Amino acid sequence: MTTDLTAIEGWLATHPYLSEVARLHQAIENAMNTGESTPILVLQWDSLSEDFEKGVPFFRNRELDETAVTRAAALLCNLAEKLSGGDTNEEMKRVTEYLHDQFQSNPEFAATLVKEAAAGGDLSLEPDCSIPPGAVRFLAWKALEKVLRPWVATLEGWMREAKWCQPYCPLCGSQPAMAQLVKTQKGRERFLSCGCCRTKWGYLRTSCPSCGNHDQDKLEIFELPQEENFRLDVCRECSGYIKTYLSEGDEDLLLADWSTLHLDVIASQEGFLRKAHSLYEL
Repeated sequence: MTTDLTAIEGWLATHPYLSEVARLHQAIENAMNTGESTPILVLQWDSLSEDFEKGVPFFRNRELDETAVTRAAALLCNLAEKLSGGDTNEEMKRVTEYLHDQFQSNPEFAATLVKEAAAGGDLSLEPDCSIPPGAVRFLAWKALEKVLRPWVATLEGWMREAKWCQPYCPLCGSQPAMAQLVKTQKGRERFLSCGCCRTKWGYLRTSCPSCGNHDQDKLEIFELPQEENFRLDVCRECSGYIKTYLSEGDEDLLLADWSTLHLDVIASQEGFLRKAHSLYEL
């Protein structure tokens, strides 16, 4: 998912502390855009509608899982090679050099890491390895997110008619990292956004996406004077929160999770808990 460079530059002008993570994302995007890629398997509604209606994320389908993992593993290998010799910070260069060496000696290791990252479990790194698991998980998900983009577009098209009523992502099963209030014919509806594969889907405004709490007395809004287009929707039942974008436009940037990492810092300082999976170690 590419983001308008003008929008990024404007955002960084007022949020310069996000410049390093923005440069990393751009370096990754540039590395993944080199070379041609084989089209991924096309999603077929007839074969997936039953699972969708049961609330089963598409990525739990074995055929889709194997297809995506194979493609993402190849992309992760390419990413490690490109970044290890590219213009990235020293820590990411160390991580990618390690991964590149590992993939050279064991080509199947990339697929293993992608599967483990997607499952949210521990990664199969050597016990004495000094490479941060979070950085490896981040790279594995960047490769997977790139591969899943055609499926995200297809799925979001289907959800204009078919409704997904679950608080987790209909594609990969992750909890949402962001929310957005969007004006529709029904009023202002809430859409959730996955921080891993970037899928967006509609969800109840009066329910906590982390624990399902519907008690209005325990659902609060934490205003952010320094960010008038954002707020934190907080649940006192589970102490969780979700970052919510209150406007429209530049969604590729403003729902990308990394662009509002400073709001996660504020939330943590207030004692709120991030329930969504994070690809960033704060």
